[in-house]
Amino acid sequence: VEAQDDACTSFELRTAPDCHGMACETNYRTWFHFSVSGAKQDQVLSFAVTNLNPQTKMFAQGMKPSFRIGNSPNAKWERIPSEVSHSSGEGRQFTIRWKFKFSAGQQPVFFAFTPPYSFEEVTKKVDEIAAQYGPASGYSRARADSVYFERETLTKSLEGRRVELLTISDMSGISELAEDNIP
Repeated sequence: VEAQDDACTSFELRTAPDCHGMACETNYRTWFHFSVSGAKQDQVLSFAVTNLNPQTKMFAQGMKPSFRIGNSPNAKWERIPSEVSHSSGEGRQFTIRWKFKFSAGQQPVFFAFTPPYSFEEVTKKVDEIAAQYGPASGYSRARADSVYFERETLTKSLEGRRVELLTISDMSGISELAEDNIP
């Protein structure tokens, strides 16, 4: 992050490659997430996120980064209300710019390319789908146009969370043959 003026009201943020510093580092630079704390009531700050992969089509169609006020689990992500401009520079480097008026007192404000989708949100959504279409739901798979839904745990993450394989398809052409489970 670099302040672009002496009053520290304009900031340039540069994205790093995905998996930066790791063996699997890529050239992709799209997603960002940062927070601002200590802004004064009604203060307007300008942000420029640079070094992104080109996203011209999305931003030309009205795409805007997201923000959330505070750390509460109930805090909602919303699209930035102000105008967002975009430009492309040398080497296909893409920049987005916006201004944000802080009105939340001393609460931090989080910004992101898109609203993050937490593990808990993913799990809740998959649980809803399983309740509707899974074997325990009573959903009839007898019809040819029925939904085929299968949920398998492949392994556990380092945090002890399930890493799942979801198979969602229709029943047309389904075979009775099944592959062996992974040990």
